[in-house]
Amino acid sequence: MKKLLQSVAIMATSFTSFAQVGIGTSTPNASAALEIKSTNQGLLPPRLSVDEVLAIDTPSEGLLLYCTDCDVKGIFVFNGIYFIGLIDGLGLNAARTAIITSNAVLAQIGSEADASTSAVTAAQLHTILPALTNVTNGNEAAYRSYNNNNAVLFSNPATQAEVQAAIAIVNSNAVLEKIATQQTVTLQELQLLTTTGRIDAKLDSYNNYIVHFDPAFTDAKATLAEVNAMYTLLTTNVVTNIGRIWMDRNLGAANVAAASNDASAYGDLYQWGRTTDGHQMITSVIASGPIDSGKEGSDFITVEAGPPPVGGGDWLSEHANRRWDDNTKGAQDPCPSGFRVPSITEWKNEVSISSISGAFLSPLKLTTPGLRSFKKGDFALKNVNGFYWSSSVSSSNGNLSQFLKTEREDVITTKSFPKAFGFSIRCIKE
Repeated sequence: MKKLLQSVAIMATSFTSFAQVGIGTSTPNASAALEIKSTNQGLLPPRLSVDEVLAIDTPSEGLLLYCTDCDVKGIFVFNGIYFIGLIDGLGLNAARTAIITSNAVLAQIGSEADASTSAVTAAQLHTILPALTNVTNGNEAAYRSYNNNNAVLFSNPATQAEVQAAIAIVNSNAVLEKIATQQTVTLQELQLLTTTGRIDAKLDSYNNYIVHFDPAFTDAKATLAEVNAMYTLLTTNVVTNIGRIWMDRNLGAANVAAASNDASAYGDLYQWGRTTDGHQMITSVIASGPIDSGKEGSDFITVEAGPPPVGGGDWLSEHANRRWDDNTKGAQDPCPSGFRVPSITEWKNEVSISSISGAFLSPLKLTTPGLRSFKKGDFALKNVNGFYWSSSVSSSNGNLSQFLKTEREDVITTKSFPKAFGFSIRCIKE
């Protein structure tokens, strides 16, 4: 005890002598009577409820404390007349009034639930403390109905947690009902659902799916499982404005394109009618052709031919126009299970694609990988054009197949080029 008293005396003497105190520092700032330094701790002031603050007898001007149950919790300081919140500048009396209002609404909800006479308004819900989240004015009638039909879920008076849970359920049901009736939804509405796997950037695809795939959802109200199934299906796929499901990236691409010239989203360059055998990689070896089917290995086959669209240009010595078929999946189709190379008609149907910028801004996010030459196997027009094979073969020349080409001004869907070219592939769902 003697040592403790000596220590206190020494500290008091130090405070008096130096008029500065440093905690966590031996050199407090010259302008500060007290400086506290820490990299992993803070200053914890007295924490009081509104009632406790109001019970303070003759508070001194400058008295500082933390209010634990104010409508806006935070630091309050006494200015000689009343306590002022440092966050919102409101007085403690306003906080006290807010609490009284909140308690009155909670009492009303509990009482009306028991009597099935709910008349609570969205405006009243906004006054409950701690503040409720996601109160939607348009769901006011649904909140009342839920209150009337689920009295067992509410205490009397109700608690903030009970009301928050009710709001979450009502909001979720409202969104699921919109989905079931093929109405488009906002990202904020989808965020109200307790689901997994949502990708915010795919909102347009989700809405296209909701509009075009009504059988995927239960009538009257969709289920969370059905919404999760939509998210799973569209994890690596997109739905276009006409309701067709495509892969969300070029075949062989590492990711969805962030821009039309995103090199990591370019993917591989396939010769028409070939599967994923290695030739599509930009590092594949070049071999002269044409060759017999089955002898191509993993080589990129080059051929001599006149300029397109005339002359030769098939990497095979004998034409095989059904390798990718047209409207069904061919035996050598390189797309994954459930997907195939699209026909030229399916490309044309995506009428929203009208330029390079439009091609990228469409749900497909098409890029400009350029092409690989059928004569020398060299690369050209990278970052300038995109060339996308269709499964359709020219009706007049078996050497040629049709493709979509993205250009600066428009998209050409009627051209036919030699099959030995290396073009991109975007797969469509069967």
